[in-house]
Formats: sequence, structure tokens, C-alpha cells
Amino acid sequence: MARSNGGIIGVRNVISAGGGGVTTYNSNGNHCTPSTTRLVKVFFVAGGGGGRSNTFVGGGGSGGGIVDKDIPVSGSTQYPIVIGGGGAKSPHAPPSAFGAAGTDGTTTTGFGHTALGGSGDNPTSYGNGADHPDGNAGGSPAGGDGGAGAPSTLSGSDVNYGGGGGAGSNTPHRSCGTDGGSPGATNTSGAGSATANRGGGGGGMRSGFSSGSYQASSNGSSGVAFVKNLDKASGVWNLKTHYRKLRESTVVWPT
Repeated sequence: MARSNGGIIGVRNVISAGGGGVTTYNSNGNHCTPSTTRLVKVFFVAGGGGGRSNTFVGGGGSGGGIVDKDIPVSGSTQYPIVIGGGGAKSPHAPPSAFGAAGTDGTTTTGFGHTALGGSGDNPTSYGNGADHPDGNAGGSPAGGDGGAGAPSTLSGSDVNYGGGGGAGSNTPHRSCGTDGGSPGATNTSGAGSATANRGGGGGGMRSGFSSGSYQASSNGSSGVAFVKNLDKASGVWNLKTHYRKLRESTVVWPT
């Protein structure tokens, strides 16, 4: 059925003239939309999970979950943004360190959407890296590297976020934490630090309980949120909009 738009049949265009600015949230805040914004693009990263312990080596924590999508909004409205924190590392001194998990990272939320925190636990072997439906797995036994994260360019650079932490190793070899995740422990040093505001998983522990020595796991890192006020329109232009735009001295069509 034709709408009252000059006889054109199609979806009515909702114009968003947000200006294209990007705001970065490294901590909790409120995003106030410009009056003409009707659509935002978000990239949310939750906190990464803490690294794990085990009798020999513990797996890395998983990276924080990701939300990457366009979301309809109202103009001149404040939207709360909550940034997830990294999960705590596992206990590293015996006897509590035997098969101990790190804690999960916490969620990053905004505009009614939630990125789930990365896991410090796993329902299978404690030598394996933690896994999570929305995060990237941590490294598994014998110094495995953390799982790869997800890319975004909203920061102004092409950066990956939410990578897993590396597993602990019983050798001098240090596993890699990937895309913000922490390197795992070795037989001589504790796990490294996950990169702040990348949602990386913590590194796994290395233990040598037979000799009474151990090297600690590490915490997951905090998340981040990027919000871009979009210039965008979708659907069919009606004749009234064509006429109005053509009368403007400078015609700017949202894309």
C-alpha cells in the first residue's frame, strides 16, 4: 500500500544526522545523543576472565564478549554506559590453588545491549584455557597462546579486542596473550598483565608443588565501549524530502 509520501511505495526513511563523532568510554559514563541522531554504531568489550591454576599449569582466562552493531536511538537523550571490569586471578599458593579457577569478567552494557564478561572457569580440564560463548578462549596446556580477539577501527586505528590469556608453562617458554590478553606464567616468572581496556584474559599459573615453588596467574583486563553517532538513512526517499533537499543551498544526503 502506498504511503502518503508522494505515491512512492517503500520503507519510510529515518534520517540520522549524528555528525559521525566517536566517543570512547574507558569507564562508566553517559552518552548524550545530538538532537538529530537516530542511529548509533557501538563496539562494546566486556572485562576479560582471570587466569587459572592447576597442579602443573593453568589455562588462560577468556577474552571479554563483544557487541558490534547499529542501534536505533532518540535524539537529545542520555544513555548510561557501564564498562566491565577484569576478573580476578586464581589462588596461587597451595593447597587452594589445586584446580582453582579465576573469576569471570563483568559485563559492559549500554543502549539495552550487553557484552558478557570473559570466563575464568571451564567445565573441562583445569589445564585448559577458559572458554565462553561470547569471548575468545584462553590458552591451553603447555604454554598455549590465547585465542584471537575481534577487530574494530572505531578508536581511529585497526585494533583487536577481547583476546584470551596465555596458559602457564613448565618451561622458560612464555605463551602469548593475544589481542589484549596476558602472557602466561613460566617456570621462573609469573603471568604478565593483560592490556587495560582491551578486555583481555588473564594469564595462567605455573606450579611446581613438588618443590614448593609456583608462579602466579594474572587478572583479566577491563573492557571498553566506543559509540559513533551515525550519519545514515535507509529505505526510500519520499518526494517531499527530495524537494526540500533540492531547495537547500548545499545539498547533503545522509548515507
